[in-house]
Amino acid sequence: MMIGEIRQSLREIVRSLGFANYQQRYYGLSVSQVHSIIELEIREVMTTQELAIVLLHDKSTVSRMLNGLERDGITTWLPNPNDGRSKLIKLTPKGVELAAKINGIATRQTQRAMDLLNREEKQIVQRGVTLIAKMLVKDIANADLKQPKLKE
Repeated sequence: MMIGEIRQSLREIVRSLGFANYQQRYYGLSVSQVHSIIELEIREVMTTQELAIVLLHDKSTVSRMLNGLERDGITTWLPNPNDGRSKLIKLTPKGVELAAKINGIATRQTQRAMDLLNREEKQIVQRGVTLIAKMLVKDIANADLKQPKLKE
């Protein structure tokens, strides 16, 4: 498959996942907010720096986003028992409930798509998506090491 075809397929995936109407689909939340909620649900508590690394964002951007989630009652800050200079972020009960709703939407959408495939095709899709994700993460890490940061 040629690079152009791969890029076209990735754009179709992004559109099919609803990024055009993402905020409408996911309760008015941005992509980064949804991903933060999902990561916090998986890990339970994290520092801002840990979340920034996972999301591939800078710490100040993530901190501002988390402050907004806190104002909305979705997250709460806790003292970090291992480092008095940092805080931990955690989902509130409202945040846990929202994470369940978000996961439900995403799971149903993925399940509907996978139901159209036979067992062999499902395994190919799983392997392909996993490989693409690993490749993109590795590429971002390599690019960050090689390229100087542009000043805004």
